[in-house]
Amino acid sequence: MSTLTQPHTAAFAQLWSEFSQGLAAAGQAIPQFAPDASASDLADGYQQFGMLLESAFRWYLRSGDPDFPRFVEINDTPELADNLFAPVRGDATYRLRGDVGSLFDFNISVHSEWGWVGPSQTSGDLGREELQINDDGTFELIISATEHPGNWLPLPPSAGYIQIREYYEDFGLQKPGSWDIMRVGSEGQAPPRAGIEDLKTKLDLALTWARNYTPWHYKTQSTIFPAQPNAIRQPTPFKGGNSHIWYGFGRFKLEADEALIVEFDKPEARLWGMQWLQSPWYENPDMLNHMTSLPSGEIHVDADGRVRMVIAASDPGVPNWLDCAGYTEGYFVTRWIWCEQGPPVDVRVARLAELRLALPAETPQVTPEARAAKRAQRRAHLVHRRR
Repeated sequence: MSTLTQPHTAAFAQLWSEFSQGLAAAGQAIPQFAPDASASDLADGYQQFGMLLESAFRWYLRSGDPDFPRFVEINDTPELADNLFAPVRGDATYRLRGDVGSLFDFNISVHSEWGWVGPSQTSGDLGREELQINDDGTFELIISATEHPGNWLPLPPSAGYIQIREYYEDFGLQKPGSWDIMRVGSEGQAPPRAGIEDLKTKLDLALTWARNYTPWHYKTQSTIFPAQPNAIRQPTPFKGGNSHIWYGFGRFKLEADEALIVEFDKPEARLWGMQWLQSPWYENPDMLNHMTSLPSGEIHVDADGRVRMVIAASDPGVPNWLDCAGYTEGYFVTRWIWCEQGPPVDVRVARLAELRLALPAETPQVTPEARAAKRAQRRAHLVHRRR
């Protein structure tokens, strides 16, 4: 019998047709989130949707079995961290092995569900200081409902996935860690082959994941970012995998000859930084080829203990420049990590031609050659991180 005349062929054709129709409907809804968007803005939106679909496929088609978990990299917006995820279930026991000798730090947490898919609960908050780690950077962690001696992370009944955040303070020095997770008792086993019902479930979940992301984040942005541009909502603790983060959420809108100065006291935090993001998609711009963020290890602190970040479309030759990369407006986010009290942030607009007058007289001059070297270092680092 020919493959095309097999009785199940029609069922798979119907399955794919229904998925394709749902995908088309989701894509057609994208412009509603940016009704006044330019062609380039809409291109960003559709590109983001494509990347979301890629992430959803990677999660549900490749990694989504809690009996045979594996970590996949699904990076959200933070440039000073990479995000790894592995599925789990609350009635199992898992052994996680890590090699973190090359990392600044990390955070391990347990989540019930993706926030844009269903109700989400977060537990666990382990990093380098909470774990016993060998001198060579390796460690083993048991994740289970019942307590274990040594490194242990409680696993609640609602658990759906483990998240690891890998943190970087210096883009020139630190490299990704190594991670492996296994359900205890699955050694030597393998998952069964997929059938049509299993595939349908995974495709439905992937489409829901990608389709819900944009409206969920769009709604969230309307509550956490200021309505007016060139303003910031002052840093405050925010729920997430790491409970020791203070976030400041800001918005900018600049002319080509303007710069936004974002100023604050050096935070009393082990790690801190600032980046900007596309509006309204809340997505990274081209971070590989532009200076769109800086971590604390690469930020210049003035002699008075103040930090002055500058968002501008062209290079003003100052140390803490974030490149608008051809955009006139967007969001910016400050993050104080492992911080108990975040300093307040001031923002003001200055003309690029007068920027030096708005900064301390001793502000260093960054030459084009020095900037090019920093860009090259940044690019090499982010490529290594698979960004």
